[in-house]
Amino acid sequence: LLKDIVDAQGLVRYEQAAPRQSELVSYLGQLAKAEFDPLSRDEKLAFLINAYNAATLLLILENLPLESIQDIPAARRWDARRWSLLGQKLSLTQIEHEYLRKRFADPRIHFAVNCASLGCPPLRNEAYVGSRIEAQLEDQARRMHRDPYWFTFAADQLHVTRLYLWYRGDFLQKKPSIQAFAAQWSPALRKALAEGREPGIHYRTYDWALNQSGARK
Repeated sequence: LLKDIVDAQGLVRYEQAAPRQSELVSYLGQLAKAEFDPLSRDEKLAFLINAYNAATLLLILENLPLESIQDIPAARRWDARRWSLLGQKLSLTQIEHEYLRKRFADPRIHFAVNCASLGCPPLRNEAYVGSRIEAQLEDQARRMHRDPYWFTFAADQLHVTRLYLWYRGDFLQKKPSIQAFAAQWSPALRKALAEGREPGIHYRTYDWALNQSGARK
């Protein structure tokens, strides 16, 4: 499904996705019945990222036409406990914060979960898979730090996605500074830090417009 509806920019062709809503319902139904505990660590991580992204996509399709996910009433959006996973009803907020962030402590998760907005990381045109998730997360991180929409570094000024501000603590668990974390995918920034320069950080405004294919120029 993702291969068919996600374009090269990681945006969604919602007009093509809409008639296939039942496929997402079926997929999420399979996840609801799946046994989670026997899975490996990487399989659990892939499972939860896929669940979050599929649930978000279904939420959008149920509420089209939309200009933003924020147009959906709050009671039916991120905090709605409606998604059957792990033998219980979970909200998108719980999947992200109580499971993905708390149990895996891998900040690259923030480059993988997609909130159906232009400011979000690109949606991959494939599902996450336990056997390849390390390479997939690394590719997501690399992709975000090579795209000026989310990351630029010039004249000792660093402009980064607002995810770095909102989840600052997650990134600082792995590296001593936001600059050091982002430098993993930016040779120019890495060189600046090695030379003792500490670039100033500017956080980009987050664009909550729907991640509709063709919306990003």
